Amino acid sequence: MIGLPCTGLAHRLTSDVRVLTPPYKGSSPVDLHMVTTDPSLGAIVMGTGAGTLPTLAHLTAAVHRWPWVIPCILLPKHEDPVEPLLMLVSELRGRLAVARLHSSAVTRDPAFVLAAVREREEPGPSDLASWIARRLGEFTVEEPLGDQFRQVMEGVPASRSLSRATYSRFFSRQGKYSAHDWRAIARLCARSAGSAAFGTSCLRPLSLRAASTYARRYLGVSYSALSQCLGWEWILEASLRVGGYLEMDRDTSSMEP
Repeated sequence: MIGLPCTGLAHRLTSDVRVLTPPYKGSSPVDLHMVTTDPSLGAIVMGTGAGTLPTLAHLTAAVHRWPWVIPCILLPKHEDPVEPLLMLVSELRGRLAVARLHSSAVTRDPAFVLAAVREREEPGPSDLASWIARRLGEFTVEEPLGDQFRQVMEGVPASRSLSRATYSRFFSRQGKYSAHDWRAIARLCARSAGSAAFGTSCLRPLSLRAASTYARRYLGVSYSALSQCLGWEWILEASLRVGGYLEMDRDTSSMEP
């Protein structure tokens, strides 16, 4: 597995890393070893350069440092598939966007990158739950959160695993969000991933009114800001900050247009 030690590998190998932030009009280069400011929520970190594996190492270093970013690798059209290498890079598995480029002239064209991000595989309940558990460093939350997310995303009632009262006691010890709150956050992730119900019929589409309310309550942003940002990672990050699970060291209102 390529984990934290990959930062040393990334330091020795050449790769071009750029950051594309909302509203995704243009990107800027970033040196992972020199940068002192964090990219905004909803940012895409793009990597291209001398070899797929070094680029994956740089992207892994980026998501370790900024868990809320979307990793994207830019590859020539005829480059070998990247999927086999992802078996070595658990941090990028299920998250990496792959942009296949026809020529080097378009490597920084946001349209190609945005299309690749929109085509990412939708996250499953375990993806969201494990992301939160890793972000908090609290792995006891993974299974209870997974139960709530499966109810939203797959229609499997959480009550099949534990009683409502048990979930209520558990989540109240962890922080301010209840089981209902976590399910609402999962619905925001579903909407941002491009599917109101992750391809199932178990959930009514999220209305504009509900999406606006949830965005303000859990993310601290307007519906307009919610609509302008891609990805589900930033939604989980913002919800943890707003909920007080992480230090609010940066203002999510900076995302407002």
